[in-house]
Amino acid sequence: MTLGEMAFWFGVVGLLKPTFIAGIAMSIPACLALLFGSYRLPETVVTPEYYPRIALLTVGGGAVFGLFSFLTGVTFLPSVIWALVGSVRWGLSLGTGIGFVVGFLNARSIERALAAERSSIRAEATEQQREYLTYVNGLLRHEVLNTANVISGNVDLARETASDEVKGRLDTIERQAAELSTVIEDVRFLTDVVRNERVLEPVELRPVLERELRQLTDRHDGVETELDISGDVVVLADPLLRRVFANLFENGVRHNDSETKRVAVSVSQVDDTVRVDITDNGEGVPERLHDDLFSLDVREHTTHGLGLKIVARLLDRYDGDVTLTETGGAGTTVTVILQRATSETDAATDGSRAAQTGVR
Repeated sequence: MTLGEMAFWFGVVGLLKPTFIAGIAMSIPACLALLFGSYRLPETVVTPEYYPRIALLTVGGGAVFGLFSFLTGVTFLPSVIWALVGSVRWGLSLGTGIGFVVGFLNARSIERALAAERSSIRAEATEQQREYLTYVNGLLRHEVLNTANVISGNVDLARETASDEVKGRLDTIERQAAELSTVIEDVRFLTDVVRNERVLEPVELRPVLERELRQLTDRHDGVETELDISGDVVVLADPLLRRVFANLFENGVRHNDSETKRVAVSVSQVDDTVRVDITDNGEGVPERLHDDLFSLDVREHTTHGLGLKIVARLLDRYDGDVTLTETGGAGTTVTVILQRATSETDAATDGSRAAQTGVR
């Protein structure tokens, strides 16, 4: 038998020793835990930001336990090579497994602490926003409403001695003063929305559109408007629905340099939804704004920003949608999709309202 063959059989005999097999068996759980944990790590709450930290603790744990096992084996079993190898292998597997678990638990505890801190900050910010909204609500109701009442009172006095032409102007002033009161009610409603759960109700669409088109012509002389709507169209919304169309109509006129500005509104019903197309004859929306027109950050301070942001937020509330359908030198069409109110939604709305008010 050659020297190589002797070494081979010596190795085989060593592998079959109970101590070697026991060492392998003792290493398997830690190895499996490490493999399974690494595979499932992306599915946990731990973000990739902490992966290097977990890897460092895993390697560090293996190094510490492996070195300890090596020193122990050299000290107590210096001449038993298989026992030394088994001891080091066991130390490495156990150390890396423990290091991985410690790293994972440490990263998860940091994530949870940060999440709790962020949640606390958000709760505090939300409470501050509610306080500010309450303050603004009170300020508007007290100051602006008083101003609107003074305007209306003076309009009534001026109408007694005014000519027919001036009376027409006074009527416009009176409608705009009444609009101030409506704005105040909208602010109050917004405050309630922040504090409470969403409550939607059936809203007749025709009066909303007619009113906002009339408000548009009051604010801008010479604007031509057109409304195409057939029958009674009822959608699922709330009193703030008028703000959706007020902002879109205003946007179609404000950014329009045509000699005669026009805003045309067409309403159609498709299955359980209502489609409202709003078309103006302006020069179109700049191409850089096409993709993100209704998701603009109001901090950008663009002339399009705040009003269209409100439109998008309200339509999210109504489970609706708004899109830029067409734009160019011939004009722009914006499409609003709303949920059509049905007998089932009416019943659900009544039930929700009764639950909130305690009515049975």
